[in-house]
Amino acid sequence: MDRQAALCRILHVAELQRECGLTMRDVLTQVQYLQWREHFEADDLLLLVEREPALVTQWQAYSEDKRTAGGWYLQHDVLGRLDRMASRERWPTPAQATAHYIVRELDFWAGLGG
Repeated sequence: MDRQAALCRILHVAELQRECGLTMRDVLTQVQYLQWREHFEADDLLLLVEREPALVTQWQAYSEDKRTAGGWYLQHDVLGRLDRMASRERWPTPAQATAHYIVRELDFWAGLGG
């Protein structure tokens, strides 16, 4: 599995790990996210997200189910910071919004996204 596919599927891993009491930070540490983060951007994930529409649904469900005030939110083709409601950004497609959401959300929990 290539890194972009692994990144997009990290949601599934995170859900399984959460059942064991691990946080998203724990999961990102386990998959060594910081070591390979510099090798991709959101645009690198876009083709994969467009090819697998279920990823849009899964990441939107993850966003809706969050129980924290930290990180980002995703609503269809809009994303923003949970702690800064004025940060809303609309993207041309839900797939584009999702690709950017994945990277921003994971960067946030890895300590990269301010």
